[in-house]
Amino acid sequence: MMPSRFGLDARSGKRIKRSSIMGLLLLAGAVGAAEIRTGEEVYNASCAGCHASGVLQAPRLGDNSDWSKRERQGIEVLLSHAVKGFKNMPAKGGNPTIKDAEIENAVIYMLAKSGIARYAQKPASTQSSKTDPQ
Repeated sequence: MMPSRFGLDARSGKRIKRSSIMGLLLLAGAVGAAEIRTGEEVYNASCAGCHASGVLQAPRLGDNSDWSKRERQGIEVLLSHAVKGFKNMPAKGGNPTIKDAEIENAVIYMLAKSGIARYAQKPASTQSSKTDPQ
């Protein structure tokens, strides 16, 4: 059943109940909302704009010296800065729709790609999850 912009089935001309359409949209949104992206996916979509080139002193992906001094502060501090914002970086990189778990995946991904060995084997940075643990 393909609705027209007037809420009519394009083939039969019968009116489609708005509640049916809204229910399907809500269901589709709930399924998509539960998806947690990998660190690489979040990095490519939202972080690379600054972290690929070091814009405004952003630590560059792959630069061990940029990341090792920040990592010494502890992962909780890094995650807090990424979620809440810090200095030139806005909260969640300026994208409030990124889930906290996705931010964690992205931070771990950047640490691992920058040669911080203890993060190289973290599954959160390479695996998608179907549930949001927030």
